[in-house]
Amino acid sequence: MQYQVETLISSQAIKRILSDARVRSNLRAYRKEIVMIAALARLHSNAETIGSFRVSPRGRSPDGIRVVWMFQKVNDTIKILICDLVYHVRGNQYVDDWNVRAGKGDITKEAYSDWTPLPDQLRA
Repeated sequence: MQYQVETLISSQAIKRILSDARVRSNLRAYRKEIVMIAALARLHSNAETIGSFRVSPRGRSPDGIRVVWMFQKVNDTIKILICDLVYHVRGNQYVDDWNVRAGKGDITKEAYSDWTPLPDQLRA
């Protein structure tokens, strides 16, 4: 079965784009990761997980960026939900200790909302 892919982004990720200079300076790299995520979702491929989230692979980006995402299948559409745009600040530590908090269940899927289409700068 051929699936349509729709990519949406949370208001929390948009807020990080607007407030975090490092995220803004790496939008091109985040866009590349989102394109790869769409390909993975189409192939139903496994991805690294932290807590209840999928994250883009660390080895692909020299800047230590990670895209936090999940997906939903609705009929013949796969909705890729970009939850957050994070990065490594030191070693395995993410900005805002995101990985530790998500791993312990302090950050859940319900923390992300208000899904909108990707802004132009993140579209392929």
